[in-house]
Amino acid sequence: MAAERPATDVLEALLKAGADPNVLEGGITAIGTLLRTLRSAIGRDEDDDDGSADIAKSFVPASLKLLLAHGCDSRIAANKGGNSPLMLAIATKGCPDEVVQMLCEAGPDTSEKFRVNDNEDIDILCYAVLSKHPPRQVLALVRAGFPLHTPYEILSGRQTLSEIAQKNGKLCELLWAEAGPEFRKALIEFRNTKGVNSLVLCAAAGSEMLVRALHAEGVSASETFESGKSIAFLVEKHAPAMLPLITELAAKEAK
Repeated sequence: MAAERPATDVLEALLKAGADPNVLEGGITAIGTLLRTLRSAIGRDEDDDDGSADIAKSFVPASLKLLLAHGCDSRIAANKGGNSPLMLAIATKGCPDEVVQMLCEAGPDTSEKFRVNDNEDIDILCYAVLSKHPPRQVLALVRAGFPLHTPYEILSGRQTLSEIAQKNGKLCELLWAEAGPEFRKALIEFRNTKGVNSLVLCAAAGSEMLVRALHAEGVSASETFESGKSIAFLVEKHAPAMLPLITELAAKEAK
C-alpha cells in the first residue's frame, strides 16, 4: 500500500522495521506495484491533465531506491504477464530516466524480449532505440550489457549498433563518450553485412566527432569494399557534406 502512494517516509519506516521487500500482493512485488502506479498516473494525466504524472514522477524514484537498497528483487515479474520491472518501465512513455538507470544497475535479464509483430521479438535495447527513448535510458541499457549485435527483421536485417551509428549521431556520440570501452570496441570493429565499416555509418549520421575518433583508432577512411565501392563513393552518395572530411583523412593515410 505504501508503494502505491506518495508515502516514501512510510515505506522507509516499514523497511527499516523489517518488512519483507519481496512480499507479494496478487503475485506482484512492491516494485511491480510502484511501476504500475507510475504507468497508471501517466495514463490518467494524458486524458485528464490532473497532475497525477508529476506526483508519481516525484515519489516513484525515491521509493524505488529504497526498495532496491533493502533487497527487493528487480527480476521478479512486475505484472501478471510476467514482464520484469525494467520492461514495464521501458514500456511506460515518460518514465523518469533515473528509474530506468536504477533498474539497469540492479542487474536485469538482458535476454528479455518485446513482441513487436507476429514474427519477431526484439530485446529491450532495440525497442528503446526504435521508440526513440531518451538518450540516458539507452545509455543505461548499453551499460547493463544488452546486446548490440543482434540483427532484426524490423531493422531490415541490421544490428541495433548499426541503427544507432547510422541514424542517431548524437546518441552514438553519447555512448562513445560514456558507455565504456566495450561500446567503443564494438563500434571500432563493426562491419555490416556488406562489409562496410563504422566510419561510413557515422559519416552518414553527420558526426564529424565520431568519424575523427574512429579514424584515430585505426578505422580506414580510404578503404574499398567487396562491392568495389570506396568510402568516398558511399559518403558522397549518402552524406555529401562529409566528403571533404573523408578526403582529408584519406590524404593523411596516403602520406
